[in-house]
Amino acid sequence: MRWVLVLVVCIISSLPTPSWANDDLLKTEIKIGRNIASIIVGIYGLYPSEKVNHYVSLVGNSVAYLNGRTDIRYYFSVLNSDEINALACPGGYIFITKGLLKQLENEAQLAAILAHEISHVNRRHVLRALNIKPKDKSGSIFSRFLQSRHSTVSVAFSQTVSKGVSILLQSGLQHQDEYEADQGAIFYCSQVGYDPFEYIKVLNKIQNKQSGFSVTHPKMSNRVNKIQQSLQFYSPKNTKKLKGRYQKNV
Repeated sequence: MRWVLVLVVCIISSLPTPSWANDDLLKTEIKIGRNIASIIVGIYGLYPSEKVNHYVSLVGNSVAYLNGRTDIRYYFSVLNSDEINALACPGGYIFITKGLLKQLENEAQLAAILAHEISHVNRRHVLRALNIKPKDKSGSIFSRFLQSRHSTVSVAFSQTVSKGVSILLQSGLQHQDEYEADQGAIFYCSQVGYDPFEYIKVLNKIQNKQSGFSVTHPKMSNRVNKIQQSLQFYSPKNTKKLKGRYQKNV
């Protein structure tokens, strides 16, 4: 399986920047995200089930189709890890762990987790945490990052990517970013027709388990309280959970 992992990392690293990604900020976002994703795949590896990865990708893209940005493509993959976690890299590279999949009961819950990560990408939370802004004092940070030929610039780019990995796996984003992504999760799910109330069931289920969520996210009880306040404006009527389809594919 080692050669397969190496191949996957190489494929992610070599994915072309979309031709329609014209501005430097977008190109930089995609390049940073692609490199962060490659490192994460190198750490955990991908779950070796084409069926499961394909299913997760279908669910994720169904949510992103109505709620995602139009200037990027979204990529969804399963990490071969028993940790309970999900990650969103800049530029649309989204991961969920095998361990978290085992905790879910239906497709609506999977969609909610992926919707949370899509919301992070849509709002460029990681990019903001990396302090990547449209303009800096020199006015050329994006051009320099995109070329990365000068040794000093290459080192700066590598440090930025390493910081991005650290944010996702260790320090986490700002609490307000997580609260925003939670609101995005229930809204996106309702837009596609999934039961948004399933999201809070997932959070309640995993809050007492040791997981990446507990390390990199705000206190679960605070998140649950905020989501419950928002759910009063939603209805589970005419929404779907799709437990059978989830169990068949996962």
